[in-house]
Amino acid sequence: MVGFEELATGHDHVALVYGDISGHTPVLARVHSECLTGDALFSLRCDCGFQLEAALTQIAEEGRGILLYHRQEGRNIGLLNKIRAYALQIKVTIP
Repeated sequence: MVGFEELATGHDHVALVYGDISGHTPVLARVHSECLTGDALFSLRCDCGFQLEAALTQIAEEGRGILLYHRQEGRNIGLLNKIRAYALQIKVTIP
């Protein structure tokens, strides 16, 4: 696991590196936007958790790869605004 700071924004991000990624052979990689509700809480309002699981499975099967976990919760609207959007979705869909 490698943590780094994005110079343009000052935000922290994480790269999970699996296996030996050195050399000239292409490496399987995924850039995954942070999604607490989907990744950790298994929300069914998005497919983020499923995408993350699929990417990690593919990397493990390949024996090497990189997952860049981009910390911009809620497509950069923030966690609280994302929760508010979920609440609004529920309110609109329930008669």
